[in-house]
Amino acid sequence: MQSLDRYLGIALSGSYLSYCLIVKDVLRKAGSVSLRCSSVQHPSRIAEAFKMLRSSMTPSETPGSTSPVCFVGMRGDNVTPRSELAARRAYNRCRVRTIVECQSDAIFGNKPVIFKERELYATMGRITNEKIMGTTCLVKCARKRFTSLLSVDAAQFSGIAVAWATAVCLKRRMEIESMKLDESFMQSVESRVKRDRIVAELVATLEKNKDAAAASDLQEALRSRISSLVDKHLDKLV
Repeated sequence: MQSLDRYLGIALSGSYLSYCLIVKDVLRKAGSVSLRCSSVQHPSRIAEAFKMLRSSMTPSETPGSTSPVCFVGMRGDNVTPRSELAARRAYNRCRVRTIVECQSDAIFGNKPVIFKERELYATMGRITNEKIMGTTCLVKCARKRFTSLLSVDAAQFSGIAVAWATAVCLKRRMEIESMKLDESFMQSVESRVKRDRIVAELVATLEKNKDAAAASDLQEALRSRISSLVDKHLDKLV
């Protein structure tokens, strides 16, 4: 995993594409681009915004031409259209998301990592020590930190708040993935979690079991338990 230390969160909120760029733990850029234009203009408008963000990085921060410029993340959407109008809006949203993914890959060298809403809220709640149950709570949390953006339109600010949360969660995700590449570190973590009571019981049961089908189920349960404990341990470190 490359140590880029640049994390771009993207959000589609209302008729806006919002973004938040974090460089070396510092908020570098935050804003929105209006998508209230002809659909044929969406690719160029999104590309212009991404090129502006790329140009905001100093030369020393920009890797070689064959390397990704930054990590990119975006919140996933729950698409459950219950009417023809809702279905049309969902289609348009998916179309814009596809444009965002393609332009991100072309300009930043990375397609967005997709985060579930629940993951964003849970992670931001742990980081901020606030109870974040949804976008409304997230916006309130962001308003306390981005006082210079309080005059921004409500729809735009909501998107910026989601983009900020996405960038923060993306940073944590990449830091965890980077730690997983350190073999000696991961061996020490796995040795620690294998002392877990449930893990020890599964190992003991597996050693005694002679049935192939049951052994396969036990091995899967053991792998799942170890993986879950490792993820929880790493999550506490970042």
